[in-house]
Amino acid sequence: MDRVLTSKLTQARKHYPCDACYWWDRSGYGLDDCETSEQRLIVEAAQADKWRILPGQKYLKVVGIWEGALTTYRARPGMQTVLRELGLDED
Repeated sequence: MDRVLTSKLTQARKHYPCDACYWWDRSGYGLDDCETSEQRLIVEAAQADKWRILPGQKYLKVVGIWEGALTTYRARPGMQTVLRELGLDED
């Protein structure tokens, strides 16, 4: 994001697509690319939930400006951590 306005951990009230899962999918990485068993469990759990954030789950919500547009980024905290650890996040 070009500019972050808010960033917080919140609880989902409905289903949301996980943006971190979207980046994972676009990276071309798979379970074999996980460096630890913990990363593998996180990715398997996200896959079991069909790459969504489910009602009641905590998620990272970042609102900001990206390429001139107001954007909301939602991510499962575990998947965001996996992206960061593998160097796949943009930040």
